[in-house]
Amino acid sequence: MDESYYNKFIRLHETSDSVEANEYLECGWVLINVVKTQVAEESWNTYYILGWNKELENISRGRSYKQRIDDEFLKKYGKKPDDANLEDNDPDAPF
Repeated sequence: MDESYYNKFIRLHETSDSVEANEYLECGWVLINVVKTQVAEESWNTYYILGWNKELENISRGRSYKQRIDDEFLKKYGKKPDDANLEDNDPDAPF
């Protein structure tokens, strides 16, 4: 691809998490590239490179892995992990 193609992107984001990449795509980001890297004989890592090519003040991002975990925890237990008292021997506690 010609280098001028990349000049239209004002922000780039790289992730190895396919769920995060899909959330960014749903927010209007553009998938620029998918890179597979061999890390062992039978093991590969996949990286997604996304770009934002709209106005900076309109930028929208997908949730990070931590944000998704926190959201699921909140949905299931009614509080954020930071607010949960994990030492109270609650039988419904996830740990």
